[in-house]
Amino acid sequence: MTRQIVPKDQLIQLINTDIGEIPDIASCIVSGIYSLRELDENGCNWSVGYYRGTGIPVEKSRPLVHGVITNLQGKFNLEQVSNIVSNPKDINEIVANTRPQKRLTHICFTVDTNCLNARQSIPEMNRLEQWAEEELIQLLTAKTAQTEMAFGNNADRQKKAYSFIYTMSEITTSKEKSQLLNIEQVIFPQGAKTQNQKNDVDIVFNAGKYPNPLITNDGASKSQPGGILGNREKLMALGIQVITPDEAVTKVKRAIKERDNYAREWATTCNEALPEWVGQD
Repeated sequence: MTRQIVPKDQLIQLINTDIGEIPDIASCIVSGIYSLRELDENGCNWSVGYYRGTGIPVEKSRPLVHGVITNLQGKFNLEQVSNIVSNPKDINEIVANTRPQKRLTHICFTVDTNCLNARQSIPEMNRLEQWAEEELIQLLTAKTAQTEMAFGNNADRQKKAYSFIYTMSEITTSKEKSQLLNIEQVIFPQGAKTQNQKNDVDIVFNAGKYPNPLITNDGASKSQPGGILGNREKLMALGIQVITPDEAVTKVKRAIKERDNYAREWATTCNEALPEWVGQD
């Protein structure tokens, strides 16, 4: 995909213009982005460092802001100049407006039922959950997945299931109805026959609607070559990213590395102390 190259200030303006068109997050403002030293897995060279949204709960604002960011990351790449504003007129203002943040506000995942990890037996999920507990990233699930997770009389599963903030499909437009059918045709070419299959379609739809990469272990195996992971390329064509738990960990580690690189550059350019969290995650 060919992306338009734009300066940092223009990109921030584009982001905030799109955010302003969404009533629920119109007051959110992105004030810091940074360039990636290497292209990410989708060919983008920038990420959002932080945003502020006075009075809006982060669990509500983050998925919507992330959706705006994801859309623009597919259209634009950042002009490769210093991450820090050049020729600052007021160094105090520059320091305040570009200060790096520990939290990776742009990293949010939807967790599939099969990655509930109630017994802490999936090491990669343990790491992701630790980052979420530290509020470095956010883990959500779909309402449908939460219901599946909590099914039965297992107290540990229920406790873990209800610890997630969940999203809901709320399919109301013809475009959304068409997307749901497209997902069903990709995962179940013969149609979703069982309730579990219909649930899978709904969970994938949720991941695409908000949108967040879906962490799943469904498919791409000898016993199940298809499934969700086995059709990841077709789902990506629908704008839905599906990944495994270890791929999610890799994504976060890469974001941490880029965040720390930015923090070091910021500290040197602004003659400020290096944040104490650099290199600790």
